[in-house]
Amino acid sequence: MDLLLNVPFSQKDEAKKNGAWWKPEIKKWYVREDSQQAFYLNWKKYFNKWLPDHNLLCRNLYIFQMQRKCWKCGKDTPVVCLATNDSYTLFDDEVSYKRYHNLQLLSYVSKIPDELATYLKENYKYYPSFSNFVKKTYFINHCIHCASVQGDNYLHELPEEAFYKHLCYKSSEKSNYYKVKNTYLVPILANLPYYDLVANSSELMLIHMQNGIENRASLNITQKLIDKLIDDSNYIGDIEINNI
Repeated sequence: MDLLLNVPFSQKDEAKKNGAWWKPEIKKWYVREDSQQAFYLNWKKYFNKWLPDHNLLCRNLYIFQMQRKCWKCGKDTPVVCLATNDSYTLFDDEVSYKRYHNLQLLSYVSKIPDELATYLKENYKYYPSFSNFVKKTYFINHCIHCASVQGDNYLHELPEEAFYKHLCYKSSEKSNYYKVKNTYLVPILANLPYYDLVANSSELMLIHMQNGIENRASLNITQKLIDKLIDDSNYIGDIEINNI
């Protein structure tokens, strides 16, 4: 799978010297996913200046979708999240990527390719807005009825409302998911989940003891549990998006 680059004409010789190739049919420079190349897994060092801000290069990309009640108007509205279980991931600002196969449900997404952003806005009302809760702008779900934001905190942190809720409450409805049929590696900048760390959080356990509201720690939401979500959800079909 190739990694597309945005190389200005004036820098094409530098890109070629670093190992990039020209793809004439789409008029783009690209990097071959080739473990025999010296720059393999070190793309940030050689090609970062021609890539958008990112911490993931996704080989597999999914769109998880479910219904929730809007906090403002009380009507059911669809909500989505991006996920991957095969990506080249930059952990903690590392230079070299690690190929990562655990399922990651991506929250507080701040950068995605334009074509993917357009698709998600037109089909799911998922687009950037400012969140008063976290005091920043990110790709966020909006109610299809009243346009109110449906923040990531509830959809990722509270198991009873999260995309993985069926893993914890068998009586709840399963999430649906679509697989994006991407031709290229998809660069994304988002919060990376650390399920095992959260599951062992004494602070969250204390919160549960104080207010009785179940959370990721009290329900032991580990990576091993999250990895079961693909099998525990309804596969709806593939999605094709141009230039993705």
